[in-house]
Amino acid sequence: MNIFRLPAIKSTFVFSNKQSQTPCHSPYLPVGKTSLFTKYISYLFFNLSTLPKEHVISSAILKIYFNAPPCKGEPPNFFGIQALAKPFEDCSTNYTNKPPMLEKTLKRVLLGKNCCAISVDITTLVKAWHTGKLINCGLALVPVDLETCGVLLFHSSNTPDPAKHPLVTITTEPNQANCFERKEYFSVGKTALYSSTQEVWGYSIYSFIVANIGSKTTLVKLQASPNQSNFIDEEPEIELFPGQIRVFVSNFFTRYNRLTFRLASQESGTGQIKIWLQARV
Repeated sequence: MNIFRLPAIKSTFVFSNKQSQTPCHSPYLPVGKTSLFTKYISYLFFNLSTLPKEHVISSAILKIYFNAPPCKGEPPNFFGIQALAKPFEDCSTNYTNKPPMLEKTLKRVLLGKNCCAISVDITTLVKAWHTGKLINCGLALVPVDLETCGVLLFHSSNTPDPAKHPLVTITTEPNQANCFERKEYFSVGKTALYSSTQEVWGYSIYSFIVANIGSKTTLVKLQASPNQSNFIDEEPEIELFPGQIRVFVSNFFTRYNRLTFRLASQESGTGQIKIWLQARV
């Protein structure tokens, strides 16, 4: 599991009674409407480029902090969060040129009693951005409860206190469909034996893991091959005591790898080892 905490890198707002006015570096984000039916819409953008493409999004929580005071007028019961179809720019976006929104992405958010912050699950939307199903142009915070006359005030990405900037916390997991694992068990004697030969050049990353599950000290070495016939030893030979586990990674780019193993010279009888190959396509 990996956790990414991504603050908004830009934000702004627009309002309908002064459609050509362009807010710039506003420390707060208004959402709602006034008694004169002036609508306030705010925008947020989060850069998701640091999320590994091979990871799967398991959760994404948006947290936005209320300003002080948190509302002007009568607080609405709901506000909306909606994906943008085109990008916005602080200091150049106004109500006249405001970006369109994707209608089917509207999420109604019920306002609770927490006067400090509100958290919203936006996992579905972040998954769509991450997989390329939707282009990440940002979010709109929109009025949806038009029966009340009140404007919510949130901290923006320009708020002087970074701890109050809008934040998305994203949890990811490696894509298991792209991962491979193979396990083998072997008895170990004085004569060197070999694991199965594995074709590895199709993996983006891989490792062999060896655990000494017996009672005898065992020597293990990785070998590389271009053709499954000619093998090259990769030094050094590793001594594994009972209960020890070790990761083996090839220093060469070859098509095939395997492990060779035998008992240490002072040992007699039979040992036992377990070998994993774990890889990602």
